[in-house]
Amino acid sequence: MLAFGYNIIVKLLAYLFHLKEYIVGVNQKLLEYHIGRLKDKRVEVRLQSIQELVLLNDIGALDALRDVFTNDSDVEVRKAAQEAGRVIFKNQASNSTG
Repeated sequence: MLAFGYNIIVKLLAYLFHLKEYIVGVNQKLLEYHIGRLKDKRVEVRLQSIQELVLLNDIGALDALRDVFTNDSDVEVRKAAQEAGRVIFKNQASNSTG
């Protein structure tokens, strides 16, 4: 009976490992998608993608947000990118310290 329980635990751990890899892959695809949309000609699309990047809370977005803050032609998009970068940076800093 003990071996049966051990086998279930091993299978569950393997499943959780694969699930984590799947989630990381999906998150990476979402990150790439929204970073790509930061170059859209429509302001509303760029603003929406900035908000989605905040929800993803991935430090991989920081370089793209910095580029938008530095180079975007729309002042509201630049402000949103700056604030999004601050939020993500702050969240990551607080996650790493405690």
